[in-house]
Amino acid sequence: MRRALPPWLLLGLFMNAALPLQAQTFVTTRTVRLRQGPSASEPVHRMLKRGERVTLLMESGSGSFYKVKTEHSEEGWVHGRYLIPPWIPDAETLAFTEFASAAYPPCGGAHHFRWLEKTDLGQSSLTSRAVSIPALLHWAPLRLGQDLASWCAPRQGRELRAFAVSGWVRRVRKQEADGDWHVEVTSTAQSDPNSCIVVEIPDPSYDSRFSAARDALDARLQGSAMSTAGDVSPPVRVTFFGAGFYDGWHSSSTGAKGHGRCNSSLGALWEIHPVFSVTSP
Repeated sequence: MRRALPPWLLLGLFMNAALPLQAQTFVTTRTVRLRQGPSASEPVHRMLKRGERVTLLMESGSGSFYKVKTEHSEEGWVHGRYLIPPWIPDAETLAFTEFASAAYPPCGGAHHFRWLEKTDLGQSSLTSRAVSIPALLHWAPLRLGQDLASWCAPRQGRELRAFAVSGWVRRVRKQEADGDWHVEVTSTAQSDPNSCIVVEIPDPSYDSRFSAARDALDARLQGSAMSTAGDVSPPVRVTFFGAGFYDGWHSSSTGAKGHGRCNSSLGALWEIHPVFSVTSP
């Protein structure tokens, strides 16, 4: 995986300076204010209608407001929460983020949704709190989606905590476009495979703990067969330690989508990501 700049440098750039952007077309998701500056307190130039196309010019540095030019050549600032690309593919795998790389800013040196947060080790020193899979599936969703502001959003709420989740591994996909190991886990060996949560183990190039976690998972799965789709038979019970993470990119108005088989509800968008370690229950 290419990483043009180290994560700490990119984060500093985003937080401390307005950044020019490649000219990209986005559309408004609702009626939204076109402001004279990058703040909710700035005067309003005019209201943009839902579906208006704008060209990105600059990011404010906070990751919230973006300077845009309308189709009428007006310039102003719009909150990124209300801007999405004209077309977002509804894919079955994470390969769709390769499409998005041209439209969204880089986070942590890679063009993937909330990448800095997905590979962050900030919660690895915290005491893990045990949480069951049914409880996790009922956590309230965060206000994060496919919009421009969500792409680089920092951790918040439950994402600032570390958790221990025990469950039965039902599928392991090791060839994801972003380099993560995608693991689907259910609360019992007999649970519907769709009633699962996702845990993700990042590429070991980010930290040796990810390599150790992958090795530990492989060791636990040695007695089971794995299909070409990654289905594990028989399922194996494993405990994962890692940070909570809400993968809002997979959200839609009707629930989760394109998130492996774990599509039962928006609660299924809560993951353990990244996984710091793997053990027997």
